[in-house]
Amino acid sequence: MAKELEAGGKYRAIYLSAESAHRLDDPAIGIPALIMSLTDMVAAHPVLASAWPSAVPMHEWQAVLRRVLSGLAGRSDRPLGLLLDEADCLGGQTLISVLRQLREGYI
Repeated sequence: MAKELEAGGKYRAIYLSAESAHRLDDPAIGIPALIMSLTDMVAAHPVLASAWPSAVPMHEWQAVLRRVLSGLAGRSDRPLGLLLDEADCLGGQTLISVLRQLREGYI
């Protein structure tokens, strides 16, 4: 679906699987796991790779996902869509933190 969004020429899209944070209920561990997966996906993107921040403060798990996504969206030449797959793998406080960060960023 990300490729389809990109092919239309109106959007940039990133696919992110939450599998890397499966059963990581502690957000101090789960959020950095998601960010590492996101790092890999963005690094493989032909346009957004250059928009990735040089330093990602993983220890600031309460806001790092929102900050990274907001930064990518701000540096993108098109509106950015995040396709979060396997969100049901997230549990406990990690799920709550992801949802809060997405909501806070209006993403």
